[in-house]
Amino acid sequence: MLPVGELHADGLAEEVAHVPVPPDVRADDESGRVDGPGQVGERAVDPAGEVAEVPGNLGVAERGAGLGDEPVAQLEPAVVGEVGVDGLVGDRPVGVFLRRMARRVDIGEIEGGRTGRAGERGCREGHERGLVGDDAHDKGMTGEIGEPAGVRLRWHVSGHSHLPIRARRQASLLARGRHTVRVMRVADSVTAELAAPARPRVVVIGSGFGGLFAARAMRRMPVDVTVLAKTSHHLFQPLLYQVATGILSPGEIAPTTREVLARQRNAEVLLGEVVDIDLAARTVTASTRGEEHVHGYDHLIVAAGAAQSWFGHDEFAVHAPGMKSIDDALELRERIYGAFELAELAAVEGRTDEVPGLMTFVVVGAGPTGVEMAGQLVELSKRTLARDFRHIDPTDARVILLDASPHVLGAFAEGLQERSRRALQRLGIDVRLDARVIDVDATGLVVQETDGRHTRIEAATKVWAAGVQASSLAAVLARQVGVDVDRSGRIPVQPDLTLPGRPEVHVVGDMASLDHLPGVAQVAIQGARHSVAQIRHSMAGEATGAPFHYHDKGSMATISRFSAIAQIGPLRLTGFVAWVMWLAVHLFYIIGFKSRVTTLLDWAVGFIGRGRSERTVTEQQIFARLALEQAGPHFVREVSSGQWEGPTESPAAPEQPASAAPEQPATAAPEPPRAAQA
Repeated sequence: MLPVGELHADGLAEEVAHVPVPPDVRADDESGRVDGPGQVGERAVDPAGEVAEVPGNLGVAERGAGLGDEPVAQLEPAVVGEVGVDGLVGDRPVGVFLRRMARRVDIGEIEGGRTGRAGERGCREGHERGLVGDDAHDKGMTGEIGEPAGVRLRWHVSGHSHLPIRARRQASLLARGRHTVRVMRVADSVTAELAAPARPRVVVIGSGFGGLFAARAMRRMPVDVTVLAKTSHHLFQPLLYQVATGILSPGEIAPTTREVLARQRNAEVLLGEVVDIDLAARTVTASTRGEEHVHGYDHLIVAAGAAQSWFGHDEFAVHAPGMKSIDDALELRERIYGAFELAELAAVEGRTDEVPGLMTFVVVGAGPTGVEMAGQLVELSKRTLARDFRHIDPTDARVILLDASPHVLGAFAEGLQERSRRALQRLGIDVRLDARVIDVDATGLVVQETDGRHTRIEAATKVWAAGVQASSLAAVLARQVGVDVDRSGRIPVQPDLTLPGRPEVHVVGDMASLDHLPGVAQVAIQGARHSVAQIRHSMAGEATGAPFHYHDKGSMATISRFSAIAQIGPLRLTGFVAWVMWLAVHLFYIIGFKSRVTTLLDWAVGFIGRGRSERTVTEQQIFARLALEQAGPHFVREVSSGQWEGPTESPAAPEQPASAAPEQPATAAPEPPRAAQA
């Protein structure tokens, strides 16, 4: 329903009320009246609801009369204010396009005598007047619309609105007769009920590299984009280890998705973890704090990414957390800094036998994440904390790097692998390859060597950086299209990244299994752009199904301060030059100017100096994850709904003994290389 304000009796209408009356529409004597001095064009509605082939006067009309050669183009409900007494309506009615919105948009007074014209760009915030055209208007502005829309009026927008899209597109859609309008009498005003087709809705699941770049690629498309994600931020995961070691703050590598897409008028961001996808009904079900909500789609891009994998031993996560989220990084930060604090306390109290275990750090997985984490642990102990304690010497800390494969950074060239191993050993890192982790507990872990021997390492802090598992949504989709997921939980996709028999569903990034593509950011970014291009072709009626071709831009990894390796095509770089390239590439792909500046400053403090700006830790960081897992999902629902009545007394659970070594040892598969975003 589009309520149109009062149309004054002496408002002149030129040849605009001559659309045919639908055969099923009739009006009674009172509501069908046509009166007032305002002149009507060729046709008008008589009291019986018939069409009169003579000019008439338009005061108020009930049904069957349109407001011009073509109806008003309005895609969503809006409130239009008064039309002044000298408001001239031209050959074509106003064509204002809004994206689908749940809220109403108030459009203020429309007055005569204020003529504008449609131009190439729209008004900007704070400007009194402007041109209507290609660009969308920001909120809280006034401007004027004129000739291409065919009406002289002055408008003011309050609240969040999206006005308008290209003027020539307005005329084009109107000319095709794709919108209809019915006019009814309500007291002394005219109201219009509008029927208009909705724009295609594209739902994007996930706010990682794939999801965010897909949404941004559609910023100029005539679609409505809904981004659904279980977190409210976009995580730049390659720098997560720097949050864990206190170099960067979470906000610098995890800007809010809503802020990133704030200027994209056709996109909305909704918080919710997707729990189900119904391909037949074309719906997505998401859960937010226990409350489920359903979203329909015309096109779907699934970019839910991957989580940490403990290779079938999820119990290892209790004592060896992964590093895939901000929560993981903050928990690890508390464990790392807390270990030094506990070691200092043990030394003060004379428990010196506990100090070595507290100052031993084990990183499982020698991929880029594990190597970079191990290097930063050495930097932290030997530079940042070297002079901060009185009863322990942080430089005595041991860092052990484990991997089940025979190589460090196995996805890089063989020469770079060997150089990296030697560089790590020069830093004092104990590199142990062909070592399988078979048990983890609070005070250490058990490793199976190549000769079958089991070795226990006493270490209070363990970091799990080995292996990934695709989102469980891959299995949800696989069941519905009749395929099986692979060992990493990824779903096989068509060459164009769609699902078999479902050309409207695209799977990108870590969830998709195609041609042994690595699980790196560039695969997700390029895949997202390819899927958006296919959606654009589909909307234009062009051929789709073009195969996706991944362009490898190279891989990079840092070893320590001023030392890195880079592999870009045939080019192999090491040392300081590779490190500078690594800094530049990662700085370029951080979202937001402010984040880039603060990151650069923090790098200067951490790499040139000795300090780290993010050393604050709390107990909540280490225990919150375990507490939430123990409380279960019903706890979140009860707290969110106000039904939780506080903790209850319960007997303490008996301490669980350390788990025995499993019969089938877990294999720490190598992490894929990190693509250089050059």
